[in-house]
Amino acid sequence: MKSDYMLRNSVLVFSASLVAAIFSYLFNIFMARRLGPAEYGRLATVLSIFLFVSVSITVIGLIITRYTAYFKAKSQLYKVSQLLVASFKVLTLSGVVMLAVVLLLGGRLAGLLGLSMSHMALLGILLLAFLVLSGFLAVLSGMQLFKSIGLIKILEAAMNLALGVVLVNIGLGSAGAVAAMAISTFLTIPACIIALHDVLRVRKSDLGQLNLLSYLGKAALFYSCLSLILNIDIVIVKHFFSAQDAGFYAATSMLGSLIFFVSSAVASIIFPKAAELHSNGKSASHLLKLGMLYMILSSAAMSAALLLFPSQIVSRVFGPGYNITGIVGIYTVAMSFLGIANILVVYHIAIKSFRKLKALIPFAAAVFAGLLFVSKAASSGLLGGSLMPVVLFHLVADGLLLLSMLKDSEQELKEALSNKGGYLPAPYKNPFRFKEEF
Repeated sequence: MKSDYMLRNSVLVFSASLVAAIFSYLFNIFMARRLGPAEYGRLATVLSIFLFVSVSITVIGLIITRYTAYFKAKSQLYKVSQLLVASFKVLTLSGVVMLAVVLLLGGRLAGLLGLSMSHMALLGILLLAFLVLSGFLAVLSGMQLFKSIGLIKILEAAMNLALGVVLVNIGLGSAGAVAAMAISTFLTIPACIIALHDVLRVRKSDLGQLNLLSYLGKAALFYSCLSLILNIDIVIVKHFFSAQDAGFYAATSMLGSLIFFVSSAVASIIFPKAAELHSNGKSASHLLKLGMLYMILSSAAMSAALLLFPSQIVSRVFGPGYNITGIVGIYTVAMSFLGIANILVVYHIAIKSFRKLKALIPFAAAVFAGLLFVSKAASSGLLGGSLMPVVLFHLVADGLLLLSMLKDSEQELKEALSNKGGYLPAPYKNPFRFKEEF
């Protein structure tokens, strides 16, 4: 059954993601309580920079996943093995270069955002570790080894929590939290190697001409726009508002953005299978329908909880020191819009339908400019001196983005709702198509 794949792997991924999320949220709760709003705001700023920069890494991972799924669909495991080795070499070298750049330029950015050079150095090390890890996870995803991915994510989150508690308690502050993330990421890599042992044993073969640059450039452009909309607000708020307000906003983002990580878990299931089906000339619209349904239900439940019971949830998670009950529910609704849009973005990247994503570029520019204006005006007292204008701007902008993407994806959504599966129209079944695409 078409839905069996999605249901079975959704249960598997969500179960593993739930356990990993529990560890991650315990990590964030501990940090928020132990560090306080100002220091927690510094940690959130570092993580926002990491999330934005790591988008290009995520896009590379998506491409590795897509080609892994393609080779798997063609029973070319020897090419999967070669792709794994080649990506490891390239990503490791890229990580070393990125670390060097951060060490050279990090001091200036640290001064601008009220961070220390140790924050920036640890950020560079974290990016290096994440680059290397992403290549292994991408191949695991393309091979649809979701059980291994789930166990690895749980292992990483658990080590991150344990190391974070130790390093912060010995007095390293927010820098210790970043160090814990970097160390746990590095320590997860051997588990990936073990999970891919059978792939690595296969005799290597030439990959041929893959023509990656065009696909990489388009995917990186559009996904970077979505990441900018998701993450730039924390950096802007940190620049314009007080350290305490920046900490409040970071806590709001931590709770509200949980729905986006649910979206990422759903997208991680959709992408490899959609790419495989598209490579074989088949429709993947049923995956889009199920992914959208899961996200709408999850978004509604989480938004309702934080709109109806903000005081109870915030006090349980952060304690009495975080005055964010008036904005956290609205922020969660805004993130729900982005989470649903993320499903559409990942689906279109999987099937190479980039023209449907063009709206992301002007929206990202408008959101960046709008957040700068609103944050400056709000922090100076022109809009009341509170964080509410920033959150309301996010809500309106994210809602308009989702409406635009739904309109541009009308054809795919109609096909998904009609539950039409099978093969794509004749042009997609051209036997020479793969030579053009790959």
